[in-house]
Amino acid sequence: MIGISFNYRRFKLAIQSGVSRKTFWKAKMFFIAKATLIVNVVNVIISFINMKIGPSETYLYYQAYGKAFSNVFVQSISMFITDYVVLLFIFVAMNTFGTMTSLMNKIGKSIFYSIGVVCYMFVTNLLTQYSSQRLISRFYAHINGDAIFNFIFSIDAKVPRPYALIGFMIILTIIAALFNLLFTKLEQVKR
Repeated sequence: MIGISFNYRRFKLAIQSGVSRKTFWKAKMFFIAKATLIVNVVNVIISFINMKIGPSETYLYYQAYGKAFSNVFVQSISMFITDYVVLLFIFVAMNTFGTMTSLMNKIGKSIFYSIGVVCYMFVTNLLTQYSSQRLISRFYAHINGDAIFNFIFSIDAKVPRPYALIGFMIILTIIAALFNLLFTKLEQVKR
């Protein structure tokens, strides 16, 4: 993920070689799709080895969708597709973040990363305090968070299936890829 987040040097080399921005973006997306496939294959192999050693209920997929399909082969394909789509979104989002930061100079990047670290520390500190947890719980109940998450993950159904999650992640991936294209087409600041 860190490797696909840094774009400027590859972008600079591609532009110097006469590659258009849109072609560079297509190549990035194709590379991310292939890298995600390789990571997912390795992840599935390791998951199957771990499930033979320990219980499969420790995996989030099996906790949510373990009874979605009665056929083990179909269940494995469903797990592979779900994992692939979720990983693809994470990789595209990380690359979009890297493309956005490649538009900044070194001072802008350091300020941006510093703000990110401070926000992370603030949120994790906020989540560990009891008063904040009560406030978040009230807000979650006020917006009917259970219904939103049940709709996205389709967990409340009699037999939960990952179709809604796959569709939701595909939509988020398309949005992140479009932002990535937008950031790729923008001009970098002078360095």
